[in-house]
Amino acid sequence: MDNNKKDKEHGKIFISWNDSGRTRDLSDALRVPAFVKQIGGQAWYRHTASSFWTVWLLAIKRPRTILFQNSFLLALVLGMYRSIRGKSVVLIADCHTKSLKRALPGRLGYIFWRLKFWSLTRCQALIIATPELLPEANKFGRQVLVFPDIVPDWAPESQAPVERNKFLVVGSFAEDEPIEEMISAFENLPECSFAMTGTPSPKVNNRDLPPNVTLLGFVADNEFKHRLATAGGVIALTKDTDCFLRSVCEALATSRPIVTSDTPALRQYLDDAAVFVNPNCESIAAGVARANNMLDELQSRSEKRRREIKQTQEQRLEELRWLLATNQTTR
Repeated sequence: MDNNKKDKEHGKIFISWNDSGRTRDLSDALRVPAFVKQIGGQAWYRHTASSFWTVWLLAIKRPRTILFQNSFLLALVLGMYRSIRGKSVVLIADCHTKSLKRALPGRLGYIFWRLKFWSLTRCQALIIATPELLPEANKFGRQVLVFPDIVPDWAPESQAPVERNKFLVVGSFAEDEPIEEMISAFENLPECSFAMTGTPSPKVNNRDLPPNVTLLGFVADNEFKHRLATAGGVIALTKDTDCFLRSVCEALATSRPIVTSDTPALRQYLDDAAVFVNPNCESIAAGVARANNMLDELQSRSEKRRREIKQTQEQRLEELRWLLATNQTTR
Protein backbone atom coordinates (compact mmCIF):
# COMPACT_ATOMS: atom_id res chain seq x y z
CA MET A 1 0.00 0.00 0.00
CA ASP A 2 1.22 3.53 -0.76
CA ASN A 3 2.73 5.14 2.36
CA ASN A 4 0.76 8.37 1.97
CA LYS A 5 -2.52 6.43 1.73
CA LYS A 6 -1.57 4.34 4.73
CA ASP A 7 -0.79 7.43 6.84
CA LYS A 8 -4.09 8.99 5.82
CA GLU A 9 -6.03 5.87 6.77
CA HIS A 10 -4.38 5.82 10.18
CA GLY A 11 -5.38 9.46 10.75
CA LYS A 12 -1.90 10.96 11.26
CA ILE A 13 -1.66 14.73 10.97
CA PHE A 14 0.75 17.52 11.95
CA ILE A 15 -0.83 20.69 13.38
CA SER A 16 0.98 24.00 13.76
CA TRP A 17 -0.01 27.59 14.40
CA ASN A 18 3.29 28.79 12.96
CA ASP A 19 4.48 28.27 9.39
CA SER A 20 8.04 27.23 10.24
CA GLY A 21 10.68 25.42 8.22
CA ARG A 22 11.03 22.83 10.98
CA THR A 23 7.35 21.92 10.73
CA ARG A 24 7.51 21.60 6.94
CA ASP A 25 10.70 19.52 7.06
CA LEU A 26 9.39 17.11 9.71
CA SER A 27 6.07 16.77 7.90
CA ASP A 28 7.81 15.88 4.63
CA ALA A 29 10.37 13.53 6.21
CA LEU A 30 7.74 11.63 8.22
CA ARG A 31 5.14 11.68 5.42
CA VAL A 32 2.57 13.17 7.76
CA PRO A 33 0.35 15.86 6.18
CA ALA A 34 0.79 19.28 7.81
CA PHE A 35 -2.11 21.58 8.61
CA VAL A 36 -0.72 25.03 9.32
CA LYS A 37 -2.76 28.07 10.29
CA GLN A 38 -0.78 31.22 10.99
CA ILE A 39 -3.20 33.99 11.90
CA GLY A 40 -2.12 37.59 12.34
CA GLY A 41 -3.49 40.28 14.63
CA GLN A 42 -3.42 40.88 18.36
CA ALA A 43 -2.60 37.98 20.66
CA TRP A 44 -6.13 37.50 22.03
CA TYR A 45 -7.61 37.34 18.53
CA ARG A 46 -4.79 35.22 17.10
CA HIS A 47 -5.05 32.55 19.79
CA THR A 48 -8.86 32.53 19.89
CA ALA A 49 -9.19 32.20 16.11
CA SER A 50 -6.48 29.52 15.98
CA SER A 51 -8.23 27.53 18.71
CA PHE A 52 -11.56 27.58 16.84
CA TRP A 53 -9.78 26.57 13.61
CA THR A 54 -8.18 23.63 15.44
CA VAL A 55 -11.52 22.46 16.86
CA TRP A 56 -12.97 22.59 13.32
CA LEU A 57 -9.99 20.66 11.92
CA LEU A 58 -10.28 17.96 14.59
CA ALA A 59 -14.02 17.59 13.94
CA ILE A 60 -13.41 17.17 10.21
CA LYS A 61 -10.33 14.93 10.29
CA ARG A 62 -10.86 13.04 13.56
CA PRO A 63 -7.15 12.10 13.67
CA ARG A 64 -5.87 9.28 15.82
CA THR A 65 -2.22 10.37 15.89
CA ILE A 66 -1.31 14.05 16.13
CA LEU A 67 2.14 15.56 15.90
CA PHE A 68 2.02 19.26 16.79
CA GLN A 69 4.26 22.25 17.29
CA ASN A 70 3.73 23.03 20.92
CA SER A 71 2.04 26.19 22.10
CA PHE A 72 0.06 26.57 25.33
CA LEU A 73 -3.47 26.82 23.92
CA LEU A 74 -2.93 24.32 21.12
CA ALA A 75 -1.69 21.72 23.62
CA LEU A 76 -4.70 22.45 25.82
CA VAL A 77 -7.16 22.00 22.93
CA LEU A 78 -5.49 18.73 21.89
CA GLY A 79 -5.41 17.48 25.48
CA MET A 80 -9.18 18.01 25.71
CA TYR A 81 -9.64 16.28 22.34
CA ARG A 82 -7.79 13.25 23.67
CA SER A 83 -9.87 13.26 26.86
CA ILE A 84 -13.03 13.14 24.71
CA ARG A 85 -11.80 10.59 22.13
CA GLY A 86 -9.99 8.37 24.62
CA LYS A 87 -6.51 6.91 24.99
CA SER A 88 -6.43 5.58 21.45
CA VAL A 89 -5.45 9.13 20.43
CA VAL A 90 -1.67 9.68 20.42
CA LEU A 91 -0.21 13.16 20.90
CA ILE A 92 3.44 14.01 20.18
CA ALA A 93 4.56 17.57 20.93
CA ASP A 94 7.43 19.25 19.13
CA CYS A 95 8.56 21.67 21.85
CA HIS A 96 10.66 24.73 21.08
CA THR A 97 12.57 26.55 23.82
CA LYS A 98 10.05 29.28 24.61
CA SER A 99 7.08 26.91 24.77
CA LEU A 100 8.82 24.80 27.41
CA LYS A 101 10.38 27.56 29.50
CA ARG A 102 7.63 30.18 29.38
CA ALA A 103 6.23 30.97 32.84
CA LEU A 104 3.96 33.59 34.39
CA PRO A 105 4.26 35.20 37.86
CA GLY A 106 1.96 34.85 40.85
CA ARG A 107 -1.27 32.91 41.11
CA LEU A 108 -1.89 33.22 37.40
CA GLY A 109 1.48 31.56 36.87
CA TYR A 110 0.44 28.62 39.07
CA ILE A 111 -2.77 28.11 37.06
CA PHE A 112 -0.80 28.43 33.80
CA TRP A 113 1.70 25.78 34.97
CA ARG A 114 -1.00 23.34 36.12
CA LEU A 115 -2.81 23.58 32.75
CA LYS A 116 0.48 23.27 30.86
CA PHE A 117 1.42 20.22 32.94
CA TRP A 118 -2.00 18.63 32.37
CA SER A 119 -1.91 19.11 28.60
CA LEU A 120 1.68 17.93 28.04
CA THR A 121 1.20 14.86 30.23
CA ARG A 122 -1.55 13.82 27.78
CA CYS A 123 1.24 13.37 25.21
CA GLN A 124 3.02 10.12 24.48
CA ALA A 125 6.27 11.90 23.74
CA LEU A 126 7.93 15.31 23.59
CA ILE A 127 10.46 16.28 20.92
CA ILE A 128 13.15 18.85 21.74
CA ALA A 129 15.90 20.35 19.58
CA THR A 130 18.76 20.36 22.09
CA PRO A 131 19.89 18.24 25.08
CA GLU A 132 19.95 21.45 27.17
CA LEU A 133 16.14 21.34 27.25
CA LEU A 134 16.04 17.88 28.85
CA PRO A 135 15.61 19.19 32.45
CA GLU A 136 12.53 21.16 31.35
CA ALA A 137 11.09 18.38 29.20
CA ASN A 138 11.62 15.70 31.86
CA LYS A 139 9.33 17.57 34.27
CA PHE A 140 6.36 16.13 32.39
CA GLY A 141 7.34 12.47 32.78
CA ARG A 142 6.92 11.64 29.11
CA GLN A 143 9.28 10.00 26.64
CA VAL A 144 11.65 12.68 25.31
CA LEU A 145 13.41 12.59 21.94
CA VAL A 146 16.21 15.00 21.05
CA PHE A 147 15.85 15.93 17.40
CA PRO A 148 17.67 18.99 15.96
CA ASP A 149 16.33 20.65 12.84
CA ILE A 150 16.65 18.70 9.61
CA VAL A 151 19.50 19.51 7.22
CA PRO A 152 17.66 20.12 3.93
CA ASP A 153 18.62 18.29 0.73
CA TRP A 154 19.78 21.38 -1.10
CA ALA A 155 22.41 20.70 -3.74
CA PRO A 156 24.97 23.53 -3.96
CA GLU A 157 24.24 25.83 -6.88
CA SER A 158 26.64 24.72 -9.63
CA GLN A 159 29.24 24.03 -6.93
CA ALA A 160 29.48 27.77 -6.27
CA PRO A 161 33.00 28.84 -5.28
CA VAL A 162 33.68 30.40 -1.90
CA GLU A 163 33.60 34.17 -2.41
CA ARG A 164 35.84 35.77 0.17
CA ASN A 165 34.64 38.85 2.08
CA LYS A 166 30.95 38.22 1.31
CA PHE A 167 28.70 37.10 4.20
CA LEU A 168 24.99 36.32 4.46
CA VAL A 169 23.60 37.13 7.91
CA VAL A 170 20.57 34.89 8.48
CA GLY A 171 18.04 36.07 11.04
CA SER A 172 14.66 37.66 11.65
CA PHE A 173 15.64 40.61 13.89
CA ALA A 174 14.15 38.74 16.85
CA GLU A 175 14.80 39.76 20.45
CA ASP A 176 17.34 36.99 21.00
CA GLU A 177 19.59 38.18 18.15
CA PRO A 178 22.52 40.52 18.97
CA ILE A 179 21.62 42.98 16.20
CA GLU A 180 23.39 46.10 17.51
CA GLU A 181 26.48 44.09 18.40
CA MET A 182 26.60 42.59 14.90
CA ILE A 183 26.23 45.94 13.13
CA SER A 184 28.97 47.46 15.29
CA ALA A 185 31.24 44.49 14.51
CA PHE A 186 30.54 44.75 10.77
CA GLU A 187 31.48 48.43 10.85
CA ASN A 188 34.95 47.36 12.03
CA LEU A 189 35.33 45.02 9.03
CA PRO A 190 35.15 47.40 6.03
CA GLU A 191 36.82 44.83 3.75
CA CYS A 192 33.75 42.53 4.08
CA SER A 193 30.15 42.96 2.93
CA PHE A 194 27.16 41.75 4.96
CA ALA A 195 23.63 41.11 3.68
CA MET A 196 21.09 40.69 6.51
CA THR A 197 17.83 38.77 6.02
CA GLY A 198 14.60 39.44 7.88
CA THR A 199 12.29 42.39 8.42
CA PRO A 200 14.24 44.94 10.48
CA SER A 201 12.81 46.72 13.50
CA PRO A 202 12.01 50.46 13.25
CA LYS A 203 15.06 51.12 15.44
CA VAL A 204 17.35 49.47 12.88
CA ASN A 205 15.55 51.03 9.93
CA ASN A 206 15.98 54.53 11.38
CA ARG A 207 19.67 54.29 12.22
CA ASP A 208 22.65 54.98 10.00
CA LEU A 209 24.13 51.72 8.76
CA PRO A 210 27.74 51.11 7.74
CA PRO A 211 28.18 51.17 3.92
CA ASN A 212 29.10 47.45 3.93
CA VAL A 213 25.75 46.39 5.48
CA THR A 214 22.65 45.72 3.34
CA LEU A 215 19.17 45.01 4.73
CA LEU A 216 17.43 42.49 2.46
CA GLY A 217 14.08 42.35 4.26
CA PHE A 218 11.99 39.22 3.81
CA VAL A 219 13.67 36.85 1.35
CA ALA A 220 11.59 34.28 -0.55
CA ASP A 221 12.73 30.65 -0.56
CA ASN A 222 14.31 30.53 -4.02
CA GLU A 223 16.19 33.78 -3.55
CA PHE A 224 17.32 32.67 -0.09
CA LYS A 225 18.73 29.41 -1.45
CA HIS A 226 20.56 31.33 -4.19
CA ARG A 227 22.05 33.81 -1.73
CA LEU A 228 23.02 31.00 0.63
CA ALA A 229 24.72 28.99 -2.09
CA THR A 230 26.70 31.96 -3.40
CA ALA A 231 27.73 33.53 -0.08
CA GLY A 232 31.30 33.19 1.11
CA GLY A 233 30.09 32.47 4.63
CA VAL A 234 26.95 32.43 6.78
CA ILE A 235 26.51 34.25 10.09
CA ALA A 236 23.74 33.14 12.46
CA LEU A 237 23.75 34.37 16.06
CA THR A 238 21.60 34.24 19.18
CA LYS A 239 21.90 35.46 22.77
CA ASP A 240 19.76 32.56 24.02
CA THR A 241 22.02 29.74 25.21
CA ASP A 242 19.20 27.17 24.87
CA CYS A 243 18.22 28.18 21.33
CA PHE A 244 18.94 25.94 18.35
CA LEU A 245 19.35 27.85 15.07
CA ARG A 246 17.74 26.33 11.99
CA SER A 247 19.92 28.59 9.86
CA VAL A 248 23.03 26.53 10.70
CA CYS A 249 21.29 23.49 9.17
CA GLU A 250 20.56 25.52 6.05
CA ALA A 251 24.21 26.61 5.88
CA LEU A 252 25.34 23.00 6.22
CA ALA A 253 22.97 22.00 3.39
CA THR A 254 25.14 23.99 0.98
CA SER A 255 28.41 23.38 2.87
CA ARG A 256 28.92 27.06 3.59
CA PRO A 257 31.45 28.26 6.18
CA ILE A 258 29.61 29.18 9.40
CA VAL A 259 30.03 31.78 12.15
CA THR A 260 27.62 31.12 14.99
CA SER A 261 27.02 31.49 18.73
CA ASP A 262 29.20 29.73 21.27
CA THR A 263 26.51 27.64 22.98
CA PRO A 264 26.76 24.02 24.17
CA ALA A 265 24.07 22.85 21.74
CA LEU A 266 25.63 24.47 18.67
CA ARG A 267 29.16 23.33 19.61
CA GLN A 268 27.96 19.76 20.00
CA TYR A 269 26.02 19.91 16.74
CA LEU A 270 28.62 21.58 14.52
CA ASP A 271 31.84 20.31 16.15
CA ASP A 272 34.73 21.96 14.26
CA ALA A 273 32.62 23.03 11.26
CA ALA A 274 32.13 26.61 12.50
CA VAL A 275 33.78 29.57 14.17
CA PHE A 276 32.05 30.19 17.51
CA VAL A 277 31.62 33.68 18.96
CA ASN A 278 30.06 35.41 21.96
CA PRO A 279 27.27 37.99 21.46
CA ASN A 280 29.45 41.10 21.74
CA CYS A 281 31.05 43.38 19.15
CA GLU A 282 34.67 42.37 19.80
CA SER A 283 34.06 38.61 19.67
CA ILE A 284 31.86 38.82 16.57
CA ALA A 285 34.38 40.97 14.68
CA ALA A 286 37.28 38.68 15.61
CA GLY A 287 35.31 35.55 14.68
CA VAL A 288 34.24 36.86 11.28
CA ALA A 289 37.80 37.98 10.50
CA ARG A 290 39.10 34.55 11.48
CA ALA A 291 36.47 32.79 9.36
CA ASN A 292 37.26 35.02 6.40
CA ASN A 293 40.89 33.89 6.55
CA MET A 294 40.04 30.18 6.56
CA LEU A 295 36.99 29.91 4.29
CA ASP A 296 38.33 27.01 2.22
CA GLU A 297 39.10 24.95 5.31
CA LEU A 298 35.73 25.78 6.89
CA GLN A 299 33.93 24.77 3.72
CA SER A 300 35.63 21.36 3.79
CA ARG A 301 34.75 20.91 7.46
CA SER A 302 31.16 21.94 6.77
CA GLU A 303 30.81 19.36 4.00
CA LYS A 304 32.27 16.63 6.23
CA ARG A 305 29.95 17.55 9.11
CA ARG A 306 26.95 17.65 6.76
CA ARG A 307 27.55 14.02 5.75
CA GLU A 308 27.94 12.93 9.39
CA ILE A 309 24.76 14.70 10.51
CA LYS A 310 22.71 13.32 7.62
CA GLN A 311 23.54 9.77 8.76
CA THR A 312 22.53 10.49 12.37
CA GLN A 313 19.47 12.37 11.20
CA GLU A 314 18.13 9.34 9.34
CA GLN A 315 18.48 7.19 12.47
CA ARG A 316 16.50 9.71 14.50
CA LEU A 317 13.83 9.92 11.83
CA GLU A 318 13.45 6.15 12.04
CA GLU A 319 12.83 6.48 15.80
CA LEU A 320 10.09 9.01 15.11
CA ARG A 321 8.55 6.87 12.37
CA TRP A 322 8.49 3.91 14.75
CA LEU A 323 6.83 6.05 17.43
CA LEU A 324 4.17 7.21 14.98
CA ALA A 325 3.58 3.65 13.77
CA THR A 326 3.19 1.99 17.19
CA ASN A 327 0.22 4.11 18.33
CA GLN A 328 0.98 3.32 21.94
CA THR A 329 -1.16 4.96 24.60
CA THR A 330 -0.35 7.07 27.64
CA ARG A 331 -2.09 7.91 30.85
